[in-house]
Amino acid sequence: MAENFPKAVRAEQGAHVLKVYFADGSVRYLLDHTAKADQDFWTKKGGMTIKNALATRNGWWAWMGNEITVNADGAIVVNGRDVYPPAEIAANSRETVAGLYHQRS
Repeated sequence: MAENFPKAVRAEQGAHVLKVYFADGSVRYLLDHTAKADQDFWTKKGGMTIKNALATRNGWWAWMGNEITVNADGAIVVNGRDVYPPAEIAANSRETVAGLYHQRS
């Protein structure tokens, strides 16, 4: 039996946050996948110097100018490869941006 998740119809990218618009008119916020990657990157054991960190980033983290599409099923795809399925959007999105950061440990 398939679960019924709210359907995303549009999304906008901010710094580590997706603003998701749903078919029912609601708007929710979702941390993007780079937020966790950044947290892990900067907190590696042994530390990471700023010089080494900047040298290894190669710009993959940039959020301005991303191409965002929404599939017919409501899945959000960023830059053709970073997929947010409806189940993930429903489970991890919050009504406010502040709510995103209160959920993190």
